[in-house]
Amino acid sequence: MCMQIRTTGHHLEVSEAINEALNERSQKLSQHFTDIQAIDYILTVEKHGQIAEANCQYLGKAFSAKAECKDLYQSINQVHKKLENSLEKHRQKIKKASYSRDRSIIQEVETDIEDDDASMLH
Repeated sequence: MCMQIRTTGHHLEVSEAINEALNERSQKLSQHFTDIQAIDYILTVEKHGQIAEANCQYLGKAFSAKAECKDLYQSINQVHKKLENSLEKHRQKIKKASYSRDRSIIQEVETDIEDDDASMLH
């Protein structure tokens, strides 16, 4: 599946090199988080720093990350690290909830089986 990448530049023209850096980082994210269909980037140049912001949807929840550095490429790298950490935390939370739910279902089934076995003995 191909991820859609939308880039907006505020006070800067988005060059081919910037697009390439964003595409490379986005492809790495899409390999780890296959349910991401689109990422929106907002790149801003301000007087004292360069800001990269990324927004996406993953498993029904919106995620956003923002980083500011003196170098735009550092901002892009940092925003991806922050976004990846947020996505991973969410994925682990879902796995943990799923595991807990599965364990409770297994315990219910085991209890039902024990009750059935006890009733058969009487």
